Amino acid sequence: MSDANIHPSTSSSLAGASCPLSPVPITRNKQNNQRSNKETEGGGQQHQAGCDSKSPREIPVWAKGLAPHQAEYPTITEARVKVMLRSLAKEDADKPKKTQKGAVKLHHLVYLVEHLWGGTPEDRAIMDLALIAFWSIARLGKLTYQQATGPPTGRAELKVRDVMMKPTKTGETKALIILWEAKTSKPGEEQMLRLLLQNHALCPVEAIKRRMKEAHGLKDTLFGFYCQDGMCYNLTKARVRKVLQGVWAQGNCLGISGHFF
Repeated sequence: MSDANIHPSTSSSLAGASCPLSPVPITRNKQNNQRSNKETEGGGQQHQAGCDSKSPREIPVWAKGLAPHQAEYPTITEARVKVMLRSLAKEDADKPKKTQKGAVKLHHLVYLVEHLWGGTPEDRAIMDLALIAFWSIARLGKLTYQQATGPPTGRAELKVRDVMMKPTKTGETKALIILWEAKTSKPGEEQMLRLLLQNHALCPVEAIKRRMKEAHGLKDTLFGFYCQDGMCYNLTKARVRKVLQGVWAQGNCLGISGHFF
C-alpha cells in the first residue's frame, strides 16, 4: 500500500497509537526479579562455604535463613534433619579417638641441645629455634618460613630487625620478638614474644643472640643459616619437624608433638 492510499483519518489515528514493536519499559517487578536472580546466583557460590563452617546444631537454624529462588524453608523436614544429624553424631562417637601427643618437656629439650649443639649450621639453627619456641610458647608456623631459600617473603616472616633487646628493672636483658600479621591478632595489630635471660644452656635470649650474630644484615631471616656456598637457607616447618622428630626418636622420646607447650 502506498502512502497516497492512506486516508487522512487513518494516518492520524496511526500516529497517535503506540507502536507494538517499541521498547517496553522494565517494570519494578521485573527489576526485582532480575535482582533476586543475581542474588540467588551469588548465594549459591557461598552456600557450601557457609554450611562447612557450621556445627551440627547450627545447621537447621542456618538453613531456615536461606531463601534460594524465594522458596520457603520446608519445615516438615526439620524433624528428619535432626534425626540425621543425631545419627551422624553417633557414628562419630563410635570412631576410635586419636591418641593425643604429649607436649615437649625440659628433659626433651636437654636431650635435643646435647645432640645438636656441635652439629651443622642447620642443626644449631633448629636448636635455637626450638629453645625460643619452648620458652615463648610459640607455634612453629609463626617462626618458620615458606621457602627454604631466598629473602623473607612478606611482612609476617621474621627478620633480624624484628628483634629488640631491652634491659629489665633488675638490670638483666630481655628479648622482644615482634610478630606481624599473626592469625590470632586483629588486622594491623602486632604480637610480641617476650624472652627473659636465664643462667643455663637452655637460655632463649642467648639463642636469639646467636641467630642475630650469624645473620649478615637486619633484613636477613632470623631463623636461617649460611653454608659454605655463602647462601642463606631458611628453616621451613616441615624441615624443622623432621629433624626434631629424628633426634627424639634416637632418644626413644616418642609420642610428643611438634608443639612446645
